[in-house]
Amino acid sequence: AYLDDFQGQISGVDELGRVLMMHSILAVLTDYGIPVKHVKNEWPSHLSEFVGVLVDVTLGQLSFSDSRRSTLCTLLNNILQGGPGLTLPRQELASLVGKLQWCTVVLPEGQQRLVELYRARDDLPDFQGNTSSSAAWIPDVLCRLSAAAWQEAQWWYTQLSQPCYRAFLHPGEVKGCLWSKHV
Repeated sequence: AYLDDFQGQISGVDELGRVLMMHSILAVLTDYGIPVKHVKNEWPSHLSEFVGVLVDVTLGQLSFSDSRRSTLCTLLNNILQGGPGLTLPRQELASLVGKLQWCTVVLPEGQQRLVELYRARDDLPDFQGNTSSSAAWIPDVLCRLSAAAWQEAQWWYTQLSQPCYRAFLHPGEVKGCLWSKHV
């Protein structure tokens, strides 16, 4: 096991100070026997990507990579074209809802726009049995997209069709530094 990504934040420090802070962090990690995988990283870095979420410590914000937004918009558009009442594989909708759940890191207001999508995931019109059983998760089990779930999917599509940002630095902190692979 090793450490390959971490972040440091400090206010009122110039670039040299941030570099010294990173050296100090690396020294502490070494003192405690925590290995750092140097070959996986470049630093000091100000931008890193974690599962499609960009962390920009210069701007102090989180956002989605263009490729992540494009992928999600394609998935959402495929569902939206079917309209309310669409039946689709439960696994497909569950996968999309899981990806959208992760998106609430950047769009926390989206959490309330997943309720009906979760309900639609469990609306199995032709399935006889417990919706949480393993039999309910085989590829040919279909779920139905309600009008309310379709509206939530439309909201997500609208949000992800444009760049989305969320501030994450604490008040008074203006910059940070990452130990990460530069994007």
